[in-house]
Amino acid sequence: MNIDYEKIQQSINEYGKYIVACIKNQYSSSLTEEQLSNIENLLNTSFIIIEKPTKEDIEFFSKQAGITNPEKFSAEYIPSAHGGRTKKDNKIHIYPYTKAFNNCSSNEEIIQSCIDNIVVHEIFHYFIRPNLSNEKDTVKEEFGHFITEGLVQHYAIEFAKKYRLGNPKSNYGKNVEFVKQLMSSFPDNLTQTQIDRIIFTYNQDELLKIAKNGPLMYQKFVDDYKFKENISSFITTMGIDIGMDKNDEKLKGIIRHYKKIDDVIIIFEELNKNIELIFKNNPEKRYSYMLELRNLISEKESEKEIHGYKDETVPFLPMKQEFQKEEIHSRIH
Repeated sequence: MNIDYEKIQQSINEYGKYIVACIKNQYSSSLTEEQLSNIENLLNTSFIIIEKPTKEDIEFFSKQAGITNPEKFSAEYIPSAHGGRTKKDNKIHIYPYTKAFNNCSSNEEIIQSCIDNIVVHEIFHYFIRPNLSNEKDTVKEEFGHFITEGLVQHYAIEFAKKYRLGNPKSNYGKNVEFVKQLMSSFPDNLTQTQIDRIIFTYNQDELLKIAKNGPLMYQKFVDDYKFKENISSFITTMGIDIGMDKNDEKLKGIIRHYKKIDDVIIIFEELNKNIELIFKNNPEKRYSYMLELRNLISEKESEKEIHGYKDETVPFLPMKQEFQKEEIHSRIH
């Protein structure tokens, strides 16, 4: 299919200006003077760029994905879209040639996909920026990204419902549920205008402070994040033990797979079975890795009890070692 980049850019910018005008109309009393000024700038510029394929973008996004070998650079790392902070130009960039648009068979379908799932979300990024700070703490930085995407997508969904724009799709379901729980513990006497003002102006620390359950929810995020990091280190060690390089793309892919899984039972069962398969002829290593995995899960259970939050996904695991004999397809070997 021949993509008409100019046609798409013109259509999407017209739609984007309509969305910005609607945001101004609905939220003006909750926005700062600086945000209102930014709205006027957006209304008077073409702030959405429809990108054509370039070697520069392939290199840029491959490096962002942690790829250091130029021979491994690929267009598969280019996202469907991103906001102004990625390239630091205050513009939304959309890449209609990427895999997210594979099901589109015409320029009109590309335009509709952008309207349905991208534009509203990316525009709200101009106004919801609780992570806009130079965090040196890796966990706080990750939390900032997590809560920002949750708030942006939540507001995009509610906005789309109000203006009958469909239901924007995303991979931020967990983020949205988190921020909805956080917002539900805001003081009861706040008006919607005050809540909007908080969302549009507060940083992540201020949001956690005003929410009754903020500290507890943040602690659970920290525990979950550290658990995933421990699992990543565990997989890396095991991969190196069987002859893989720590920078091997296959190993990185395995780590990405487990970072996407939130169910601790699934993580345990998959890794447990793979350990059994990989080290079936080495009982000592098999026992050592299984015991280490169980200790990681047990530590997660202990953190839940210490900090007092509920997490039903963590299984009870007796320390007695039980070896499974079932052989399954391995993600690692």
